[in-house]
Amino acid sequence: MLWEGAPHGLLNPIESHAIRWELTTQRLRIIRGLLSRSTEEIELTRVRDVAYEQSLTQRALGIGTVTVVAADADTPRVQLHDVEEPEQVKELIRQAVREQRQRLRVRQLEVDEQF
Repeated sequence: MLWEGAPHGLLNPIESHAIRWELTTQRLRIIRGLLSRSTEEIELTRVRDVAYEQSLTQRALGIGTVTVVAADADTPRVQLHDVEEPEQVKELIRQAVREQRQRLRVRQLEVDEQF
């Protein structure tokens, strides 16, 4: 496990208990639900871009939104809302993507050509 997180609870306390994120060396998981549960997974080799943004309020609170764009028909774009230290999380994801591609010897061009 490279990183675990959940939405910061100040803006939406219920969501902070209902969503969890996990970054491993192979994939990003988005786990939703309190009573029932669903999981989305994005293989790191399929990630095309990672970005973050912060509103003025989010900057004051030290949170932001991290957006992951993937070459995936089911989950082409995922937004992680109210992430603490969003710039660091974005960089963690970027580095994990780079390392996984190197391990598997996958180039970005090959990922994009599949779609």
